[in-house]
Amino acid sequence: MSDRIEDDGELFGDSASRDLWQQLQTAQKAEPSAQLRQRVLHDLNRHGERSGSWWTRLLPATSPQWVGLAAACCASLGLGLLMFPPDTQIDQRMARLEMQLDSVNQQLLISRLTATSPSARLAAVLQASTLDQRDATVASALLQRAATDDVPSVRSAAIGALGNEINRPETSGQIFELLAANDSPIVQIAIIDLILRHGELSLLQSLKQRASDGEVHPSLVGYVEETMGALEI
Repeated sequence: MSDRIEDDGELFGDSASRDLWQQLQTAQKAEPSAQLRQRVLHDLNRHGERSGSWWTRLLPATSPQWVGLAAACCASLGLGLLMFPPDTQIDQRMARLEMQLDSVNQQLLISRLTATSPSARLAAVLQASTLDQRDATVASALLQRAATDDVPSVRSAAIGALGNEINRPETSGQIFELLAANDSPIVQIAIIDLILRHGELSLLQSLKQRASDGEVHPSLVGYVEETMGALEI
């Protein structure tokens, strides 16, 4: 034991350990007391554990230090959550941002649908036809183009862009009114194709009846009857 202590200069630097060693040197008995030996061995073991590996020296040695380390970890975690919120919060923010962008894009689209240039209106109609989701204002603007635009190609494109919205009663009613009031084959064929592609059974039956009543251009009656026959309507 004395050899181990003499070879370790760090241990002599500790005042408590130096006092213990002095008490051991001045002991009157041939053997030191059990209490003194236990204290010396405890000091040696503690010193060996602290110097055994580099990472153990980084760990706190007392309870207050452990409490401080735990508090620092909790504070770092809280700060990290504030600076980097969970994925759910990021997803919610991204969803709100996408909704805002969609709203802005649709407002710009509606303004282009009323542009003075026919080519700009046609481009806006084609863009509207590619939207996965659109609000009622876009559908209303398309119906407006279909009913009032003075360029037949824009009107027919606006009709085709309505898609499944043809099955809404307010939309189908306006489309059938447009069919009866319009004698342009370009516009009528767009209405017919829209109903044939997306219309429900009741709309298909109504189109067949209107063709029989003369509301469809004569050059298109045969097309309607042939298609209805193939569909067994």
